[in-house]
Amino acid sequence: MMRERSAFSTPTGFSIRYPCTDINGRAIVRPSDRPWIWSSKEERAMTNRKRLVNQWVARYGTANQLSRLAEGYLSYEEVLSEIRNSVFSPLDSFPRFRRMSRMAVCRCPRRRAPCDVVFRTSTNATLTHDQYDSMLQVRSLMPDAAVCARAHIGFGVRCRETKTRLSLMVDVEFDGVRLSREYAL
Repeated sequence: MMRERSAFSTPTGFSIRYPCTDINGRAIVRPSDRPWIWSSKEERAMTNRKRLVNQWVARYGTANQLSRLAEGYLSYEEVLSEIRNSVFSPLDSFPRFRRMSRMAVCRCPRRRAPCDVVFRTSTNATLTHDQYDSMLQVRSLMPDAAVCARAHIGFGVRCRETKTRLSLMVDVEFDGVRLSREYAL
């Protein structure tokens, strides 16, 4: 007979119920069933993000955001997106990197059934003169950021087509939180 048992509550406050119990009535828990058990580094990063979001909304938030934060309905991703837009605003003139799709790589004659595509990202990118100048411009606009050139490679398994696109990954630490954004080259 299966008994349902409330075993734990997550850091977000939701309780998890386990339908599986052992002979003694204890919940059977596998490590993959415990997503709320984080390392101290992940926990620190989450605490820093929450603190940054609370401070940002208190200073720059709308009345709607303030009330949603107070009631627990405000998405942290919504506010982090606004923070990223503000932090990376000096780079607004640079185009954002868009991921490659399977259809962009595959050149099979039957376009309705594209082949499998394997994607890989590498930091071993070689840059042309103009691309390197773009990288230097990004570094001059955001001197505290770490800027790294990356090569995104897509390989069509059946059609043997290979497509490579380059990007700049810009990482910056803002008030204890690491933010990143990728720009096309």
